[in-house]
Amino acid sequence: MPDPDAVARALARLADGSHRQHGDDPERTVGEAEVAIGDVDSAAAFVDNDGEAALRRAVDAAEKAGEDGVAARGRTVLETLDAFRDAADDAGEQRPRGARTTSTTLAQRSSREGS
Repeated sequence: MPDPDAVARALARLADGSHRQHGDDPERTVGEAEVAIGDVDSAAAFVDNDGEAALRRAVDAAEKAGEDGVAARGRTVLETLDAFRDAADDAGEQRPRGARTTSTTLAQRSSREGS
């Protein structure tokens, strides 16, 4: 018979979306995010695959664990994603109507990602 506590934790992860996490290790998640921001296309794919939400969880977990360096690196990646959005917004104002510069999900923050 499965452990009831393990089942409860698994159900909670399904309910809150954390089952999509890129890994339980904040260091690994932040490392994946750092690689993903190497170019706009890979950053967009990262965001499309719930990577930004996972990164936010990893930053929170690193902060709670006292892993200040990992948390700082994760915040830097989040700032870079915001800069990509800002650049896309600026480019959208300067481009002809209908021109596309990046993924919609990268250009617009998802309601799942928080602030």
